Amino acid sequence: MSDFQWIDQLYDNDLLSKPYNTIQKLAKRYSQYSNEIQRPKQTLKVALLCGFTSDFLVDLLPLMFLRHGFELDIYKGGYGEIVSEFLVLDSALHAFKPDLIIILPTHRNLVFSPLLGAMDDEHGKALQGELAIWQELWGSVSVPIVQLSFDPPPSRPLGELDGFMTGGLLNYVRQVNRLLVDSAPARVGFIDAEYIAFRVGLEKWHDAHLYQMSKQPFSFDVLPILSHTIAARSQGMMSRGKKALVLDLDNTLWGGVIGDDGIEGIVLGPETAEGEAFTEFQKYVKELANRGVVLAICSKNDIDIAMQVFHKHSGMVLNESDIAHFEVNFEDKATNIRRIAKALNIGLDSLVFVDDNPVERSWVEEQLTDVLVVNLPDDPADYIRALDELNVFCVQRITNEDLDRNKSYQALGEITKIKKDDNAMSIFLQNLKSEIIIEQLEDSALDRVVQLLSKTNQFNLTQKRYSIEELKDNRVDVIVVRLRDRTQNYGIVSVVVTNNNNKYLKIDNWVMSCRVFSRRLEYAIQEVLIEKSKQVGCQFISLNHKVTDRNGILTNIINDLGYSDLGNNQYKIDIENEYKYTEHYINIMKMELSQL
Repeated sequence: MSDFQWIDQLYDNDLLSKPYNTIQKLAKRYSQYSNEIQRPKQTLKVALLCGFTSDFLVDLLPLMFLRHGFELDIYKGGYGEIVSEFLVLDSALHAFKPDLIIILPTHRNLVFSPLLGAMDDEHGKALQGELAIWQELWGSVSVPIVQLSFDPPPSRPLGELDGFMTGGLLNYVRQVNRLLVDSAPARVGFIDAEYIAFRVGLEKWHDAHLYQMSKQPFSFDVLPILSHTIAARSQGMMSRGKKALVLDLDNTLWGGVIGDDGIEGIVLGPETAEGEAFTEFQKYVKELANRGVVLAICSKNDIDIAMQVFHKHSGMVLNESDIAHFEVNFEDKATNIRRIAKALNIGLDSLVFVDDNPVERSWVEEQLTDVLVVNLPDDPADYIRALDELNVFCVQRITNEDLDRNKSYQALGEITKIKKDDNAMSIFLQNLKSEIIIEQLEDSALDRVVQLLSKTNQFNLTQKRYSIEELKDNRVDVIVVRLRDRTQNYGIVSVVVTNNNNKYLKIDNWVMSCRVFSRRLEYAIQEVLIEKSKQVGCQFISLNHKVTDRNGILTNIINDLGYSDLGNNQYKIDIENEYKYTEHYINIMKMELSQL
């Protein structure tokens, strides 16, 4: 193997299909020569707490996290010491001060055993007892947690009834898992152990001989998939998950080449096995869009010819309205993907590219190392598996705002087209009849507020992350901003965290979703902040802008809003002087701002 060939293998989409020994060798190579990796990495302090021996799993985790852009500083807890690590305040876990905690229990860590013939109230008390233990553990820390659900046991003493009736351990495991997922705070994200066991096979998930020998409950073949899943889920919990799926057209969304074969010649629909495979792939992609993944098209085609398939072919599942942005022309795909990222106002590292052509994939991989390029198999029936197993679109929670994200990006695209014409832009914004609703922070909005504060990178003053407990602290005021216009309700799109300090209203952080950029929303929110500061008796508004490689656009925005640069990234406005408001064409739904 050449000096750098091993590095290329780290990012191979097919890595998980390779034998455990091959992956283990790569992991060891990486641990020795990690300085050779030139791709950008974020250092992440991770604490791993397991109900089993985790030595071999720990060997693979740095490699899998690297594939998601993280360089690990890892703390491994003692065997079976999950509870003590959490609840002992001077434990090594608390001294380590992790950014993320990974908890991997098994069904052996359940405290209460189901009894055959137990009454409903006894069964309910057992479930609540399990929940109480975990609520105490979750409450003892404020950082994000990735937790493996309890796995299905290796045997079923009640046979087919074990998964369905009171007294069955499998039934109890399933009920405990559902209760924990429903009751966990937003900063706890679960991994479905039952699905992984189903995927690898129960005989591999449960290796009785290996457990008796070393207290590792599953075979070595499970470790790559488990470590990959942990890294992918962690990426979502740390708000680094992918946001957009960029798709080719010919032989990707349908079979054949539309420019050569015509609409009658392409393969799509239930009439043939191949056509049905493309239809099923489109259904899967549409489900991704429905849950908030942004879709874009990057294809070498004539736009008018390509759009005929969207408009006229009965086998199309995806509609034109499902696609946030089209780049359909004959330029190289790396250039077009850069345009897509710019149009969607997201980073290249938020994009996943799917194309059947290995030459196109190779070009994009070479030119845009931040873009995740999926190596599609030859058979379209396997497209879904290839994309699904990457597990790259993980999020903390799915919110109402996620469900309408594609519509928001389509509206952003319309604004982008005309924003260079000031007069046309003003007319367009007036016709949108936008209004913002200013709210206090309520429990129903907590998931979205935490999500917005943690995942927003471009319009984010300080990059400060908050736990739910910090947001509920009486020492801070949280202003929640919803946006709607004549086309749609965008939900919560901006959050401002403030506190009062004598004559200063201090902005602790201010974030705004990139899908509502260029709407002059910042001017409307600034108007709200000025009114609030007057009501609470503050003469100045101050803020700190911590510049990163992603939020540099804020420097100009801060200046445009009228803040004076005090140096050292400090800014302020004297609101007692006459403030020059900028027309924003947004109706502000008034409320008692002093309550915020």
